[in-house]
Amino acid sequence: MRTKVIVMGDEKVGKTSIIHRLCFPLDMPRVSKTIGIDCTSRVIGFNNIIYNVQFWDVAGGVQWLPLYPKYIKNADLAVVVYDVSNENSFVNLKKWIGVIRKENGDKFPIVIIANKIDKESSRVVHTERHKIYEKQFNLDVFLIEMSALKGINLQHSLKCILSLIKPKKVLTTTVHQKTWYEKWFG
Repeated sequence: MRTKVIVMGDEKVGKTSIIHRLCFPLDMPRVSKTIGIDCTSRVIGFNNIIYNVQFWDVAGGVQWLPLYPKYIKNADLAVVVYDVSNENSFVNLKKWIGVIRKENGDKFPIVIIANKIDKESSRVVHTERHKIYEKQFNLDVFLIEMSALKGINLQHSLKCILSLIKPKKVLTTTVHQKTWYEKWFG
């Protein structure tokens, strides 16, 4: 099942690193700034369903704002990332959730990932604040805290994301579809 997951958040919160670790769990995350939008895919088996997950990495800069609606519109799920050592990235969650809900409605599934929990000594956003925020925005998932750098809670994050993806209806037909061979050679 082809699935489109949009990953959004402020610049330098670790969106690209998270996607890299979710798609290539044994590799160290690459550190590079996303320009515009980038897409990375991974085929994953979960709950007896094979997913072809396309993670769309949306750059966090305001100059890319005009691109967002086009890419958000046909997504199956959104992941919004903030850095636990950056207060502004947490405050800006409201902006990112607003952009997503404007295009997809209030019931659209959104996962929030608190990244960089390995930086405990410089942490400014704690779990309790996130839980209050989660209730305020009626989010579908409990707090997911992770570290893309260290791989902490990587599998848990992936399972939460996949569990929120709604299976798409498969259209079937009772009319026999001819193969290319039957069409050409009768």
